[in-house]
Amino acid sequence: MEWLKALNESIKYIENNLLNDITADDVAKHINISTFYFQKIFNALTGISAFEYIRNRRLYLAGADLSSSGEKIIEIAEKYCYDNPDSFAKAFRRFHGITPSQAKITPEKLNTFFPLKIKVSLEGGHNLDYRIEKKPAMKLIGQGRILQHNTAYHGITTLWEEKNHKGIYGVMAPVNSDEFIYYVANPHSGGEIPEGFELIEIPPSTYVIFNCIGPVPGAMGSTVYRIFTEWLPFAEYDIKDYGNFNVQYVPHNDLKDPNNISQIWFPLNSQI
Repeated sequence: MEWLKALNESIKYIENNLLNDITADDVAKHINISTFYFQKIFNALTGISAFEYIRNRRLYLAGADLSSSGEKIIEIAEKYCYDNPDSFAKAFRRFHGITPSQAKITPEKLNTFFPLKIKVSLEGGHNLDYRIEKKPAMKLIGQGRILQHNTAYHGITTLWEEKNHKGIYGVMAPVNSDEFIYYVANPHSGGEIPEGFELIEIPPSTYVIFNCIGPVPGAMGSTVYRIFTEWLPFAEYDIKDYGNFNVQYVPHNDLKDPNNISQIWFPLNSQI
């Protein structure tokens, strides 16, 4: 349960630093896991990115301040880490549906966004199908796209469709605290790299491999959610031991087949 404690600690850290200019990198460093996995898990469990959570909490508190204090809008903007009143006003209106000036007059129209507390529960039912397996180094060739964590599902689906499902591997690697690059790839046996393609070199790793049954990427999305809510909290592995590459193995072309079997590989740094 250590990673669950760490995730709740991340929310506590955010709450204590909403008036400071913190990023997802700062939060991940505080709880001692990679930003990539922190963002991935946070988004999977909450449906929003850590950046969105921080922004929404600040805007909720800013609305409360505007409706109950005599502070000026420019003071509130600066208090909640906005560079100028204009950017604050735009973000405020997107979140609350009214302007900061209107918030002083009609506070009942303000939206709420309370602190999260992440919980999981052990339930009966179907067990996740997984195994631990060592894999040698792999060289893949593929085409990638930078995606954001909060729109990853749509972005990955679109990329597979654009490539006409001409790949058997999906590879995900971090770019920065809010983005990752996703490749649709195939094994590379040597020779020149065609224009528009990249060589992806994955080191030898020990993986925990989960089977996903059903259409892709829906089956993978639901399996990822179950991994983080049902398997990982009660597993012997701590999330900080995970490496940076995720690999998805999609051996069949018919991604809409309800009996399709694909795989998600999570690399483990520790040796099993």
